[in-house]
Amino acid sequence: MSKVSEEVAIQEVNKWLDAKKVSPEKREENQKSIDELVNYVKSGNIIVKDDLKLTQILNFEIGEEDKINEFNYRNRISLDDIHKRLIGAGVKAGDVDGRIRVYVAALTDKPYATIGKLDSSDWSVASTIAGFFF
Repeated sequence: MSKVSEEVAIQEVNKWLDAKKVSPEKREENQKSIDELVNYVKSGNIIVKDDLKLTQILNFEIGEEDKINEFNYRNRISLDDIHKRLIGAGVKAGDVDGRIRVYVAALTDKPYATIGKLDSSDWSVASTIAGFFF
């Protein structure tokens, strides 16, 4: 059952894309990912906040003592931040999953190791969001 109507979800995702200044061409190229974002908003996995930042509600919390049940995403990340994290995590150029994981870490200000603890269903949401920062 949807938590948000499709119409509202589309509006929310479009507001976020507008805030990120995603071009019409990039939106057309990434329509499948946009549709996934809409579905995640409909189901309540993603919330578009008033400041147009995204919050991901995790299906499976992570952490032993300090439980994490949501990720808050920034709307911008710098190349320096990504590069520093790539080097720190030892991610090789051809490691696509590692690179996406670095982007998620940079966007959420979470350690690289924490991102690795995500359940695969939560990883699907995180990687879809990160795809808009390439």
